[in-house]
Amino acid sequence: MEVRHITIANLEGTDAADTKYGMSPFEGRVRITEARIMPHVTVAANDTNYITVALDGANGSTEIFADRATTIAGGALTAGTAASMTITAAGVQQAELDQGDSVKVTVSKSGTGPTYDFDVILTVEPINK
Repeated sequence: MEVRHITIANLEGTDAADTKYGMSPFEGRVRITEARIMPHVTVAANDTNYITVALDGANGSTEIFADRATTIAGGALTAGTAASMTITAAGVQQAELDQGDSVKVTVSKSGTGPTYDFDVILTVEPINK
């Protein structure tokens, strides 16, 4: 199976919330097999002041991946070290995209929240349907 990678969005700043969109440039249908966050700054784990990252597919209407929060349980993001996002059980069914389908990435802050700067990178494989 041919595996492909695409950076779909970069989010950076201190806003309370931000949204970016990317799209599948691949010909035909693909399945998202992994989503990773590549931070450019370190974000400490904190249960009061943290960020939550969510990835939605199917043109932004269906959550594919569970959110990734920088709480104590979720863990810190370390600059230069990729962090995985976990595919939800329902997400497995929604993780398929056709060429031109959009993907929405959102970040939201809790408390005063930290400064953030990261890329979201998807790993996909073609689907023969």
